[in-house]
Amino acid sequence: MKKFTWLLIITTLFSSTSFAQIKYEFQKDENYIAYQKDADKLLEKSIHFDLLEKIMKDKSVDEEEFKIIHKAFGFESRSAFEGYLAKQIARIGELEKRYQVSKIPMDDIESNDATESSFAECIEKARLAAIQGHISCIPLDLQAFIGAFGAGAACHAAVEALRALMMHICIVEQEQNAAEEEEKAGIEDIKAEERRQ
Repeated sequence: MKKFTWLLIITTLFSSTSFAQIKYEFQKDENYIAYQKDADKLLEKSIHFDLLEKIMKDKSVDEEEFKIIHKAFGFESRSAFEGYLAKQIARIGELEKRYQVSKIPMDDIESNDATESSFAECIEKARLAAIQGHISCIPLDLQAFIGAFGAGAACHAAVEALRALMMHICIVEQEQNAAEEEEKAGIEDIKAEERRQ
């Protein structure tokens, strides 16, 4: 079973890149907007994060995992997942042609907006890292069509998996923070009530 260990590079991109809340010109492009809309809709599906985590435990997607990854994303068929990827990859290809997104040194930019929440930064990091991850996969698409297993298909599937997992972590952390704040507020209410008695 052939593994694509070069996906470790993509994982490193996702985990080490520091993104700012600066708006780039490409983020106004209809392809970027449509990409993000469809990518965010994907999170509304019944994603099986336990299966996705199991597939991505070695930070790569092999041929057997590629055959089932569509189930982790909540797609009824592999061809539906491949269609989703093909549409998204075409949009990203346009962004790369128009704006050379891969050459934007996003890791050198620091956030200028101190009011931006850590949740928004977390989501934006996942979104922008996915764009660059997919762009890094595009040269591998020449090895096989997206409908056949190959380095390109495995790379794009892994990028989508990492994006979904990153965004899931953002959401879980946001929910935990909200629960902690609610608990703190409840404790403060109890203390205030006790002081009044």
